[in-house]
Amino acid sequence: QHKAPALLAEINQWMGHLGLGYSLRAKSVVSKVVYSGGDDSLGELRAMLDAHGDKLEISFSGADEEGNPSEQKAPIDMEKLKALLQELAPESAAPKGAVIEQVRNQWALWDDARRCEVAFSEVGVGISQLFPLIVAAVVARQGLVTCEQPELHVHPRIQVGIGDLLTQANRQCSYLIETHSEHLILRILRRIRESTEGDLPNGLQQLKPEDVSIIYLDTAVGGVKATRIEIDRYGEFTTRWPNGFFAERGEELF
Repeated sequence: QHKAPALLAEINQWMGHLGLGYSLRAKSVVSKVVYSGGDDSLGELRAMLDAHGDKLEISFSGADEEGNPSEQKAPIDMEKLKALLQELAPESAAPKGAVIEQVRNQWALWDDARRCEVAFSEVGVGISQLFPLIVAAVVARQGLVTCEQPELHVHPRIQVGIGDLLTQANRQCSYLIETHSEHLILRILRRIRESTEGDLPNGLQQLKPEDVSIIYLDTAVGGVKATRIEIDRYGEFTTRWPNGFFAERGEELF
């Protein structure tokens, strides 16, 4: 718990870097519970069992094969009955008329522009699906973080920021990302080029070609073909893409 403020600050830093327009806030919900008198029929029943429980028994009526009435009686297991009553209505430790203050610490999603709390169901699906990846990128200290198409339903401006999130937020774990985003890939290539040329923005760590592995998956006879796309230190592809690197863009522009 002592690390929570630092983690919260780092999560919000990346949410700001991505330009989501939201931040995570810690809030304390304070409520008061007032206990008053009321129906205590279960308490009276417990008292009755304590006084007369040894005289109680349970009987079963039925008939034998020839239709003759048959009645069986058996004592009641008082301990099990009292345990059942306790489970149904446990005795409160608070005396009647007492006022008890309760404090619950929670996390809340905050709309920075409107300055109010919002639920994840009230924001775009792209924000709610991207948030777990942001948290994992900040919190994970080992292992592999996997995510399928983190760019879905978010603006291209946010997609390029995801490239920084994956390469800058955490170097203690590895990421396995399935993506169709040209913007995300272009940001990674840009950071490699800037690292080589010494033009990295302040606060960013250097990114080298060996830090990134781009695997192109394509259908092939009998299965799937995986092709490693090599990158040089200037952020250029040295391996030819099987179908061109997002060739559709060039076709539309030219």
